[in-house]
Amino acid sequence: MICACGCGAATSLIKYNDRANGLVAGTYRKYRKGHFSKGVIPSLQSRIDKYAVRAPNGCLEWTGLLNKGGYGKSTFNHQTKIVHRLVWEAANGPIPLGIWVLHECDNRRCIELSHLFLGTPQDNTDDMISKKRHSHGEITKTAKLTQQQVVEIKRRLGSCSQTQLAREFSISNTQMSRIATNQSWAHVVVPKRKINLRSLAAKA
Repeated sequence: MICACGCGAATSLIKYNDRANGLVAGTYRKYRKGHFSKGVIPSLQSRIDKYAVRAPNGCLEWTGLLNKGGYGKSTFNHQTKIVHRLVWEAANGPIPLGIWVLHECDNRRCIELSHLFLGTPQDNTDDMISKKRHSHGEITKTAKLTQQQVVEIKRRLGSCSQTQLAREFSISNTQMSRIATNQSWAHVVVPKRKINLRSLAAKA
């Protein structure tokens, strides 16, 4: 059977019955894998109509099953698929190898196409850091310092050696170097001391 998307290629034989998706063993598939008609995967739209709810912020939230990462999932052709990836593929075609489908809205349940965009794992990390969605500072489980201690360290870096400060605060020289170069605790800014003009005038 020729693929219904119009590509001219032949489709494969269905091996298993799948009533939910209207597939009958021994018959040919209507579409080749990854080929769709008018941007709709067979039965995907019906799943969306059943399990997706429009939120006030514009997200189209999946209310069905979620995977361990909190993303919507559903079974198609005996395979568990991530729904927001399926939505992207239905509208734009296959996702390139090594590329992720990311959320502009930061809502893992969201399957709204306009909220999705392609990116690399590094793009995802950069986006997470820019929006401060990552664990940082003293909220990190392995943190050995408090934010107040880091403020004190940064305040004294100009007058004390890194080795001396590392010993005083019981951290490694490597960690102290990372603090000094803003590779860690970069979000901590030392408050500027207020200058008492009256006091300076009196001393003058």
